[in-house]
Amino acid sequence: MEQDINNQTVKTYWGRMVDGLIDYYHKIPEGQKKFIRRGLLISLALYSSLFTWANLTEPEVSGVTVGAELSFNLSPSQIDVTNGPQNIEIKVTSSTQVSFIHLELVFDKSKVNVSSTPEITGPLTRIITVTSSSMANSTGRLQVVLALDPAYRNSPPSGGFSIANIPFKSVTSEENVTTNITIDDSVSTVVKATGSKTLFSLYGTTVTINQTSSTEPLVPPVPSEPPVIINTCSEYCVSKGYSRQIAVALSKKPVVTCLFFSNKPRQRIKKCRKLKMLI
Repeated sequence: MEQDINNQTVKTYWGRMVDGLIDYYHKIPEGQKKFIRRGLLISLALYSSLFTWANLTEPEVSGVTVGAELSFNLSPSQIDVTNGPQNIEIKVTSSTQVSFIHLELVFDKSKVNVSSTPEITGPLTRIITVTSSSMANSTGRLQVVLALDPAYRNSPPSGGFSIANIPFKSVTSEENVTTNITIDDSVSTVVKATGSKTLFSLYGTTVTINQTSSTEPLVPPVPSEPPVIINTCSEYCVSKGYSRQIAVALSKKPVVTCLFFSNKPRQRIKKCRKLKMLI
């Protein structure tokens, strides 16, 4: 009876407040009402934009919490679903004993889907809730809620263990796409064996979809000619196509005279300047 009276009092209070606001609005001059309506419309538009941006933003793949006693790892940290579904394992590493876990995985349902029913593994065998694959694919969220079976209340798990395996597949035809699968820490909860909640960190998975290789043909490198190492004037003459060295004239700039044979007698002798080291 007392609770009904309190509820009625609250309703009466809010009703009076709303009536007072309505009366105050009617007393405002029409010119000022126009500005108030515009302000309300602008506020509503901004709120809608922020709400849309928050829902379209790609979730962060990981988050480290200072003082966390437990971490969730989606393993492996990278998968490629180009050629078919790939499995993600939810691993737990805890420095404290755990009795209850509530997780919500978040993924972009326009890019990847859960391909089959998640498999529950590990020591938390009391299944409270596991979202079906069809429901998860319609919302982009998959809920896993597990608890310790009362039969094992004297030995709750700690250290490293797994709690679930979840297969994901591609549902987009876009090429070279990446997306994240992670855990929503704002709604997830971990309860220790003592009954109190604990902080946790999370590490998600990056998914590659429809990865394509480059179609550009490989051009083999053009082999370079090995350098000609010249130690003597004779070798220099031969390297230039001349028959041999026939003379060396020592001057300020040494000259190597090489002889070659040609159909034109006047072109039989060729003079070429070389470094002094060749002399």
